[in-house]
Amino acid sequence: MRAAGILLAPALALATVVPAVISPTVSVAAAPNPTPTPTSPTPTPTGTANPGEDAGAGNAPVDPGRYQNNTCRNQYAGPASSAGQPWAQDRLQLDRLNSFATGRGVTVAVVDTGVDFRNRQLTPARAPHAASFVQDEDTPIPPWRDCAPGGHGTLVAGIIAARSIPGGGLRGVAPLADILSVRVAPGPEQGSAAALADGIRYAADNGADVINVSIVTGTEYDPLGQAVRYALDKGVVVVTAAGNTGGNQGNAQQWPAEFAAEKGYEGLIVVGAVDEQGKVADFSTTSVPVSVVAPGTNLASTAPMTNYQRGQQGTSFAAPFVSGLAALLVEKYHHRLTPVQVKQLIEDTADHPGLDLPDRSYGYGVINPYEALTQLLPQAGATRRPETGPAITPLPTPTPADATPRRVALGVGGASVALTLLVIAGVAVTRRGRARGWRPGPDDGAGAGR
Repeated sequence: MRAAGILLAPALALATVVPAVISPTVSVAAAPNPTPTPTSPTPTPTGTANPGEDAGAGNAPVDPGRYQNNTCRNQYAGPASSAGQPWAQDRLQLDRLNSFATGRGVTVAVVDTGVDFRNRQLTPARAPHAASFVQDEDTPIPPWRDCAPGGHGTLVAGIIAARSIPGGGLRGVAPLADILSVRVAPGPEQGSAAALADGIRYAADNGADVINVSIVTGTEYDPLGQAVRYALDKGVVVVTAAGNTGGNQGNAQQWPAEFAAEKGYEGLIVVGAVDEQGKVADFSTTSVPVSVVAPGTNLASTAPMTNYQRGQQGTSFAAPFVSGLAALLVEKYHHRLTPVQVKQLIEDTADHPGLDLPDRSYGYGVINPYEALTQLLPQAGATRRPETGPAITPLPTPTPADATPRRVALGVGGASVALTLLVIAGVAVTRRGRARGWRPGPDDGAGAGR
């Protein structure tokens, strides 16, 4: 059985490949964590499944009775009291979307490090059935807390569904969607591919309409692919980060993204990152089948407890923009779209990069939520636009205007107006003549009698 540790993809410093480990339930050694979670020297899985045979095939989550009042140690509010006016919101024109959809009635699962719903922009978004699959903590942290540095899962949730508040610049793509928190890792470079697979299955079975996966592994793990396929087959949209191994990181393949190249995963949406100029970020992995790209640098979002984190980057934070858009489409089409249809709408309405499509780095381009929500849904069986085509030709520069045609037009126009006035005058005279029986009128200076 193939196994892999998992790693987060929030920033370049965390975009390192974790080597395969012996058992899919063994946690990868933790990176330095300013808000550490106590762990035992060796994992102690809960549940009745044999971790060596059935890992990733529906293991039970941590017993909620063990959460008690456990919380993160040495955790503080976000460092920024304001999110400012996030550039990504302006770029995606989020304020134009409310008349079409808001995510109301749609549940997005954030399979991540937990979500801290104490942040007031997330408190109303909390969905029932939150669960944790982090099995090796002496004092289990509940899924409504986020002990990762900076609050990885909380940041992701804010991009998807942060509520608007008076005077606040930040809002989610789907600001009325609900967030199902499924905790599968305590922090960077911690956790297991088995927990990730279990979390995806759990989300699919507990009300998720969309599943956001901003956690990746550098080694293929069969139960993880089976979990993604299970969710897709149930009609759940699955969105995953491409990974952060681009540039000088070697561009190593990442999973679940790489599964999108295989038959049966046609609905899996893989998201890369672009910067404020619309250029693919150097760290964004391009060795996987990228579907679309979304903002992934210099981002702001909700932090644990309260306040905000700013200056964030990574495909981890590009993916939730697409998950939020998927939630809007699910609402607009009354939960009737298949994952493949949602993916096709998002790809077909993206701002195409003027390259052969799909492009290795951009996929079909930068997402365009407004276009996706206003596009007519293609009829079943309709031919999709070709996946490759000529690059978009720039518009030619207009030549200086020639005043001569304008003068001629004015001259002709003036003559036409004069002719029209003469015709109108003739009509008036004719009508008056008929009223008099065509008798000549009195001469000037003559009496008034007729």
